[in-house]
Amino acid sequence: MATDKVKNRLFKDIVNPVWEGFYVWGHGWPGWPERYGQFKNSTEVYAPIREIYGPVGSYYGDNGAMAGAYAAIYDNPYDNRAKVTYVMSNMISEYGASAFTHETPHLNDRIAYFGDYGRREGTDVEAYAQGLLQSPATQGHQGGYGALGLNMAFERENDGNQWYNTNPNKLNSREAIDRYMKGYNDTLMLLDSLEGEAVLNQGNQDLNNACFKKVDKQLRGNSKNQYDQVRSLSDSEKAINLTSIDDLVDNNFMTNRGPGNGVYKPDDFSSAYVNVPMMSAIYGGNTSEGSPGDMSFKHNTSRLWGYYGYEKGFLGYATNKYKQEAKAASKDTLGDDFIISKISEGQFNLLEDFKKAYFKEVKDKSSHGLTTVAIDGTTISSYDGLLALFKAAVAKDAATIKTDNKGNKSVSTSHTTKLKEAVYKKLLQETDSFTSSIFK
Repeated sequence: MATDKVKNRLFKDIVNPVWEGFYVWGHGWPGWPERYGQFKNSTEVYAPIREIYGPVGSYYGDNGAMAGAYAAIYDNPYDNRAKVTYVMSNMISEYGASAFTHETPHLNDRIAYFGDYGRREGTDVEAYAQGLLQSPATQGHQGGYGALGLNMAFERENDGNQWYNTNPNKLNSREAIDRYMKGYNDTLMLLDSLEGEAVLNQGNQDLNNACFKKVDKQLRGNSKNQYDQVRSLSDSEKAINLTSIDDLVDNNFMTNRGPGNGVYKPDDFSSAYVNVPMMSAIYGGNTSEGSPGDMSFKHNTSRLWGYYGYEKGFLGYATNKYKQEAKAASKDTLGDDFIISKISEGQFNLLEDFKKAYFKEVKDKSSHGLTTVAIDGTTISSYDGLLALFKAAVAKDAATIKTDNKGNKSVSTSHTTKLKEAVYKKLLQETDSFTSSIFK
């Protein structure tokens, strides 16, 4: 995936050690040895630490079990002290492999992964790993499975029950990865369009107010940089007459599912770990004149990577590729508005305009034919065929609307999300992990 400009550095200049943790598994011994292999409250000694790691100065403690693994990085991206250190996670496990794909972006994001452009200003290390470049594992505590991600670690059966590309060995070139990301994002945009249209077609204001919430802007001090503030709809927003997907985009609405309400920051070590579930629809772009919020950053990076490819879309949005051009244009900050104009070569000035065009494109293409899928015994090969299923699922969910003592509406979306997941997984299967287009 790395560009030709930096590919050689990945092999020659950026060689980082990975240390397995010293927790002794499967021996019946009491856990983590001390510096020269001794165990607390035991006469047992662990020879590898006594003979090698302790004497050469490579022993480390268990960090109070504060981390499964961590990356040591320095201001100089070429600093040869950089490394990945496992603590409580077992490297030779599915979760350990996933953790490896989380930590290595921290080591390589400024050069090899990002074309030597560096991280986009206003972000930090955790904006890029979990929920974006990490390969999600089926196990573990981080909730990444079923959220945005790319599988570069695990071979899985193409059995119609997968969330990600089933064989990372097939993603052996930038072109192959871009093809996958195109099909992946086309499919998610299609499903978000179907869900939104099916909800709005019910003509039920209470349902609209229960199904959607707002992605708002929270400015960072006096700068133009912003955070995402995900919140419930205000009274005035509940009165909006929503009739189209464009209305959802213009109002920066999303489905009232995860991520939960709160503020998401790409520059911290808390909310920056947010995962964006694939089955949650984020309709707007929350265009920033500076750095975006973390949820929007991950979502927008994925969509732009899918539509424009790695070099143009990913590097253009997620890095400082256009920083100098923004400065030359007298911009104090590198904003979404400037970036989308550069990436689209002047076609779009707002991410919302890009999203509306993308939604229209996937609907138009699918109206001419889709990869055939069988859902609950029904064979579907068009947008209208899928829309009929989504309308029926939403109608079932609408029957569950509840009102709390403050007048707020809530609704179960279980039928809709179950259908959405089924269609996604079938399209992934039938296209062999999007090696072919979902459109006919």
